[in-house]
Amino acid sequence: MFSPAGFIHSSLNDMITYLTQQIAENDAAVKLSHQPTANVIGLGWGVAARKGYRDIQHNGSTMGFAANLSAFPELGSGCVILVNNRINMNQLILGIQQIARRTDL
Repeated sequence: MFSPAGFIHSSLNDMITYLTQQIAENDAAVKLSHQPTANVIGLGWGVAARKGYRDIQHNGSTMGFAANLSAFPELGSGCVILVNNRINMNQLILGIQQIARRTDL
């Protein structure tokens, strides 16, 4: 009854591979998708300019599940958050992003 959006099934390893490709931006199509087309919206991504780096994100939820992917290409880092509950993840996302943005690790 509760299938992921579009019946797409991915593992955490799949998502880490996808995140790594977003951070590297080696593919022209990936790099193009990170270019804002209107305001801070890219092709499927929220793209915000920060001081010295870009914050590229996409998130979504369905009944019983929520996900967030954040990439910081200039910092060479990012995070994938998968939760088996449809909750407001704002504080969790902000906390994990803060760790992912650290350059002194």
